Amino acid sequence: SESSEYRVPFINTFAGDEPLKIVLETARCMPDILFYITGDTALAKKEDLVSAPKNVTFTGYLKGDKYWDLLHSSNAIMTLTTNPYSLVAGGTEGMTIGKPLILSRQPTLLEYFTKGTVFVDHTVDSLVEGVQQAREHEDTLSRESAELAVEKRTHWENVFSKFEKILAEIDAD
Repeated sequence: SESSEYRVPFINTFAGDEPLKIVLETARCMPDILFYITGDTALAKKEDLVSAPKNVTFTGYLKGDKYWDLLHSSNAIMTLTTNPYSLVAGGTEGMTIGKPLILSRQPTLLEYFTKGTVFVDHTVDSLVEGVQQAREHEDTLSRESAELAVEKRTHWENVFSKFEKILAEIDAD
């Protein structure tokens, strides 16, 4: 049935720091999981498009509601980068809607995403284990992801209000 399918989008732009080939190999090892690869397929390597297993769907570049519908209909959201200093947008978007995250074990991501996240290395074994962990602990990770979103929003509101006070004081002078 539709509801028993486990759906994982890989938020991807076909950039050099995204380990797409490892995601495709992982999908091949997990035929019961549906993987959705986002991004403009005109930027993809043709061999990646044609060699992908049956449980992979290339969505093309999604705008607006189509993108958010994909995220909302998913069980966990995967965003991977080889860049140690990248704060991946797909991670913050997934956190905002309270989805479990599967993210690269990178310093910036480890520091920012303190809850609701399964961290993985860029190996097939690590990704398979990460997807399995996200699936087994989906409810807990979803709750933690939503909690983290509230914590981050509260933090930014506090920082923003401090800036507003400083600007008001400068403006008053």
